[in-house]
Amino acid sequence: MNKPPMNGPMNNAADADPLAQLRDIHLPDAISWWPLAPGWWMLFALILIIIVALFYYLRWRDIQKNKPMTFSPQQVMQAALLELTNIEKSHAKTEALSDDHARQVVANISQLLRRSAVQVTHLENDPKSVAGLTGDAWLNWLDGRWDREDFMQGAGRILVEAPYQNGFSQNDTLIELLTLCRDWLEQQA
Repeated sequence: MNKPPMNGPMNNAADADPLAQLRDIHLPDAISWWPLAPGWWMLFALILIIIVALFYYLRWRDIQKNKPMTFSPQQVMQAALLELTNIEKSHAKTEALSDDHARQVVANISQLLRRSAVQVTHLENDPKSVAGLTGDAWLNWLDGRWDREDFMQGAGRILVEAPYQNGFSQNDTLIELLTLCRDWLEQQA
């Protein structure tokens, strides 16, 4: 006696093939661009930090570029001494001193002293303006910065007299003036 199988008769071909009972492969959904992975968030943050840092750096650089340089009175006088050395060298190169050249040397010395004085009084917050001083008032101010009267009663008088003298080409007087101005600048520095 043959017993029929419990599941019923096996007459179907699909029942005989176990692979036919498998379902198709289900692929995962496509990866969406949102939400972003943590690495992308870090990259965006880094780019933002770089842009902000670059902005502040460029702003700081512009501020530094436009910021006026500040010097001490001693540095101003040291620079004036260097410029006086250049004036002395240009004076020493000429053997025969013409009136115009001698006046130009005196004018250069006078301008140098006045620029130095204006800068130093500005740095020292001196309320008295030096820029407007002329003649004896200017020489008195120069003498007032040290305890000598060489500008008012010595070789320094050339600063106010030379532009108005005819035939001014005294080499010895110019050398005295250069020496006096060097001493004054060194004492101020």
